[in-house]
Amino acid sequence: MIFFDEESSGADEVPACRGWRYAATNGSVFVVLVTLAILGFLALATLVVFSRVILSWVLTFGMAVWNAF
Repeated sequence: MIFFDEESSGADEVPACRGWRYAATNGSVFVVLVTLAILGFLALATLVVFSRVILSWVLTFGMAVWNAF
């Protein structure tokens, strides 16, 4: 989280009243955050699906090796 100090802000700096609250309401920042959230959810879902597939392959191969001896 970004905080701005009102007393140390110069003429070329963002005023304290338009700090992180302004950035959080900016449309492009919101779109980027939503996009990252969706991509993170899809990555997590993909990991869950493939972990089950890989685990089933490992168990199948492990049982085949176990039964071979």
